[in-house]
Amino acid sequence: RNGDTVAALQVMPEQEIMLISSTGALVRTAVDEISVQGRNTQGVRLIRLGEGERLAGIGRVESLDTGEEEAAAERELQAGAGEPAADT
Repeated sequence: RNGDTVAALQVMPEQEIMLISSTGALVRTAVDEISVQGRNTQGVRLIRLGEGERLAGIGRVESLDTGEEEAAAERELQAGAGEPAADT
């Protein structure tokens, strides 16, 4: 309404998105936490921008599946404890 479209994404409710401002501020939010608005509404504010600041971009947050997350966490723990990380 008050400016150019920076980006448009097709997302699923279980995904997350990240917004970045021209000054480097990041906002990460779950899609299912964004309320759905009708056509005749003013929308939902996801990021508050300061004077002269602009939205630079938006993107989907790609997450690892649970097994990969657990394996990565285990490798980090082993590396932090001085043990060699197991290759998988």
